[in-house]
Amino acid sequence: MINLTLNMPNYRLNLALSVTKRRKKAFVSQIRKYIEMLRNIRVGSPVSRAVRHVLERVNFKAILGGNLAVIVLTSGTFVPTVGSSGNIEPEITIIEAGEATLPTEVNVRYPVVEVKFNQGFHYFHKGIDLDGETGDKVYPIAKGIVTSLGFERFTLGNTITVKHDNGLESVYAHLSRIDVREGDEVDPNKPLGKLGSTGRSTGPHLHLEVYKDGRVVNPRSVLGYR
Repeated sequence: MINLTLNMPNYRLNLALSVTKRRKKAFVSQIRKYIEMLRNIRVGSPVSRAVRHVLERVNFKAILGGNLAVIVLTSGTFVPTVGSSGNIEPEITIIEAGEATLPTEVNVRYPVVEVKFNQGFHYFHKGIDLDGETGDKVYPIAKGIVTSLGFERFTLGNTITVKHDNGLESVYAHLSRIDVREGDEVDPNKPLGKLGSTGRSTGPHLHLEVYKDGRVVNPRSVLGYR
């Protein structure tokens, strides 16, 4: 057993070594080289000199550079986005929607070309009377389907009932002629028949009634006021 004590300024190194006689000479030579190396280290405390020696022998640039690359790649793959407020913001996928068709109101028109009011809507008169000449064309107020044809000798005379969209229904009375059949699809550009004075009438005119969801309404509230 060899007890070796090294004394240097501000530093003391105690070594307890167990070596064989055959390796003693080589070991002593190695210790001398190590002591000489410690003397050549820059000034400072014994601990700081030893640490600097270790740091000088390690390639930290290569190690740090490789680790930074791994950290950047990993964070870009797994770390969620953080907003300015510090809260984690989930990834948002935006899907553009196609064009949507919105429901529109029924396009309506007055059933005669030249609108002349003869009598308005009131409690004892469920529609409006439009003046005209016998034979004037009568058009449906909107697209629809003919649901019934009728003749009432002492009241409305020749009548046509048309069902429209949005719960609307219209009745055309006192016609001199009917040019459609039940079940026909009609539109405002094709005449239903011709104006007349059949039934209980004092002269040629068109009596028009309009219903909304089964309840009679003022036709002008649907057709617009003129």
